[in-house]
Amino acid sequence: VESLTPGIWQIFNALGLGEPSAACFLRPSETFIRWSESTVDRLGPDQLANTLLVDRGKFDALLLKSAQQHGVQIFKPAQIANLSRGLNRWRFQIASTTNSHQLSAKFLVDASGRAGFWRRGRTQTSPRTLAVSGSFASQSCPGATLVEALPEGWCWGAPIPDGPYRVMLFLDRDSIWPLRRNTLEGLWRSALAKTKLFSRVADLPLMGTLSCRDATTYFAEDPIS
Repeated sequence: VESLTPGIWQIFNALGLGEPSAACFLRPSETFIRWSESTVDRLGPDQLANTLLVDRGKFDALLLKSAQQHGVQIFKPAQIANLSRGLNRWRFQIASTTNSHQLSAKFLVDASGRAGFWRRGRTQTSPRTLAVSGSFASQSCPGATLVEALPEGWCWGAPIPDGPYRVMLFLDRDSIWPLRRNTLEGLWRSALAKTKLFSRVADLPLMGTLSCRDATTYFAEDPIS
């Protein structure tokens, strides 16, 4: 789940996506934040106008479908190989499980995130950060977005549109490394239990399993060439 700022509406209009589907998007009713002070701040509907919570998987599928409808050719699943630059053009091979295609392009954009195939000009802009994420049944959780700082990181929780309640714990990687899978849930629940906003869900049964991902931020100096 991700939070989108009001600026996303201009992008929706430019892409011709229209009004977001309730299956992919949720308008947050309120947000509670406990950050640098011991008090809890509340943001109501008026302060959250035009912000959205999205199920990232469904959102990406929506964008992919829109691209196809506008004539973009999709190769999926596929990988780029034999990348080279000639006279004002890129040349590369797109390889799938069944065949391959030789293509050329004037511009090349790597929008595949931190695991991208093109790693030039990338600067780390935050400490090494891990995100430990799990889900609870939504009926047992608050309907609001929750944010709370901890001495060793911070917690963020929000309902997934038409789904469970997702809670993420962000931690300095070096402070908990090496991390063992059999201690991950205990670490996650212990951190939630220390908070004011998340302590009520710390002992709830998990839906599925925990995930642990790299959440370090980077700045791509030249993602388009």
